[in-house]
Parts: sequence; C-alpha cells; structure tokens
Amino acid sequence: MDFINSTSTNLDLIDAISNSKFLNLSSQSLNKDIFRIGKKGVKVVLKKINGSSNYNKVDIAIKPHYYINNDIHNGDQLNIVNLESALREIAYKLNIEQYTKILKPTSADAGVNIIPDQFDSKDIVNQALYFNKKPLLQVHSHLPYFKSTKKKETYPTISAKIYHKGLQYPNIIHPNTLRFENMFCTAEKLQRDFRIHSYNDLLNPDIIRSLYNRLLKSWEHILILDQLQNDSGIHDIRYYENEFHYRNGLRNARINYYQQFGYWHTELKKQLTYEIEQCFLKMQIPALIDR
Repeated sequence: MDFINSTSTNLDLIDAISNSKFLNLSSQSLNKDIFRIGKKGVKVVLKKINGSSNYNKVDIAIKPHYYINNDIHNGDQLNIVNLESALREIAYKLNIEQYTKILKPTSADAGVNIIPDQFDSKDIVNQALYFNKKPLLQVHSHLPYFKSTKKKETYPTISAKIYHKGLQYPNIIHPNTLRFENMFCTAEKLQRDFRIHSYNDLLNPDIIRSLYNRLLKSWEHILILDQLQNDSGIHDIRYYENEFHYRNGLRNARINYYQQFGYWHTELKKQLTYEIEQCFLKMQIPALIDR
C-alpha cells in the first residue's frame, strides 16, 4: 500500500497530534501548518477552518515505503507484516494510538512490482490498452512509459495505472521493473468494498489482503496485446482526432485481435499473471521474501 490519505475534525485527536514530539515543522501559514516525520514518509497538515483560531482539522498523508526506508525509494516490495508494523509505529509517533478508530482514511493505493523475465517493460506498457473498459492513457509527458485510466483533473472512485518503474529509478531498482497499481480514491469506496472505516482497520492484515486480492483480480480486466507495432500509433491518443475516436480505435484493435487469436488471455498476460501471483505470495508470507 502507498499514498494513504486520512482526515479528521475530532478535536481530541487533533490536540494529541499537535502534542507529538516526533513532528517537525515544515511550513507555516495563516490557516494551516505543515509538519512531517522524516521528509517523505509522513505529512501532517493541521488546519484552522471556518474562522477558527485553533486547529480544528487534520489531513495526514502516509507513504509507508518511504517511511520504512528512511525517505529513500529502493523499489522493495513491502510485505503485509512490515506494512502493519510501519502503520502502528506511525500511529505511535503521531500520538494517536487511542484514536485510530476515529481517523478516517480517504484514499489509498495498492500496487505490485514485477520484473518480467522475457519481456521488455516498455513493450508491456505500450501494449496495455484497456482496463475495465477504460482506456489507459499516456498522462505524463515526462514519463513516456506511464499509463493510467485517471485523466488529469478527474477524480474517479477507482483507477488503475501501469508504468515502467525501472526508468524512474534506474540506479536504484532493476532497470526492467514494471508496476501495476489500483488507486482507491474515495472514503466511500474504501468503506463499501473493503470495510475500511478508520485507520484502525488498516492494521488488520485480512483487510490489507483484501486490497491486494482486488488488485490481482483487477489484473484480469486489463487488455494487453501480444504484439503491437510502436509506429502504429494505436496506443497514442495523439494519433486520433479526439478521445472518442481513440476509444473506438482501441475497441477495434481488441475485436480484430480476438478475431485473429481467439477469446483467451494472451501469452504475455498469462506469464505476467503468474509473476504477479508469486509476488503476492511473498508479500503475504514474509518467510518467502528472501527466497
């Protein structure tokens, strides 16, 4: 899990956080102050809203991976035990151990890193066209092999992204690392689908497993073609007059592909599915991590 965002207006909880000895002031303004634990792992925004002279709202952003690795991104796969341990330690440092049932998560990401043995991650990203009937779009010009169903300035309840993580951190992680993520973007989604009503629920290993089980299941809804010429332009929205034509272009590609090869998973996708399942096994059984 990553990018866990939470919020509360409970004054007892806010007072407890403001008295934490582990917070370091990052910036101040008239209506809000920003504190951090480390540089990237935990960000706390204490706000004064509705004309209040005292803090009456808190927003918390947690990146467990950065927290565990002392603000360094080393590409490791967090297992569930390490994740739970980190979240408990963060609750202690925020001084909210008795308030974890009050703090409400509003969004979270769940993802997996894999290193494909027989495929270039660049090709995999290029050939990934659809997720759950939504086109995977190139959304960042500075990241050429990064696709997401979430367009800029949109806020869907769930979205997916697939990208070449090895290019982001070439000197830190394996250069062919591929990442696939689900982003659960509303508190309602977390509550309805995963029974995550509070920070305390994030400390339940079974609930965390349910997030990753959904991620694995969501992989079934991604369309990846075995072969796609880079110069065909079919995967590039700029190749079309507008997004409607782009969606139709991908739909036609899918139809033509299935007519030629049949309605079954591609070989590439089957191999990736196996590798993802192995990653999940290691994440859920820590003893297998180093094998």
